[in-house]
Amino acid sequence: MATEYNLMLAILAMDAYNRGNFAHLKTEEFSNNQIGDATFFNQKDKEAEFGFYAVTYTLGSQKIISIRGTDNPTGVEGSNDILTGYGVSQGYPDGPQATAAITYYKEIVGEGTDLRNNNVFVTGHSMGAGLAGLVGAIYGKTGPVFDHMPFEKAAAWAYTQAIDHVEIQSAGQIPLFVPADSVWRDLLMATEK
Repeated sequence: MATEYNLMLAILAMDAYNRGNFAHLKTEEFSNNQIGDATFFNQKDKEAEFGFYAVTYTLGSQKIISIRGTDNPTGVEGSNDILTGYGVSQGYPDGPQATAAITYYKEIVGEGTDLRNNNVFVTGHSMGAGLAGLVGAIYGKTGPVFDHMPFEKAAAWAYTQAIDHVEIQSAGQIPLFVPADSVWRDLLMATEK
């Protein structure tokens, strides 16, 4: 069963390249809402200006978010993935695509639902796998990612920023170097409660 499940997630990770903005295979064959037992549920392509795209499927009682990887490294068709997504590989969790991945995960989980204990899982390929790994590392999600860019340093940095923010806030200080609206701090603090 584990092999079949991992194979299904690999297929879903690759299907993200075939949907939404800048879809690579533009045929009627790939517009189907069903892939094996997985059913198309939702997609996020409103962030096309910086290249983020993710699609969510239902698979049994689970929701699987598949994040598209590098598909525009040169910026020819819009945003440049190197500038908007690769920061995670260098340890920076605050780039536009990383922020979009966290925000989309939170939208799919739903308001009022525990961000760690839920039926939402993440996968992806290449840069998308790195973004999925970052989301998974922050929220304690496990599962396969495929040919991922490094994300561990970005996850550690996001955690460090969150802990520093919590300690500074509990001391009654306002940090000058930390934006009050940091999506990472907000999301990570929610997991510490």
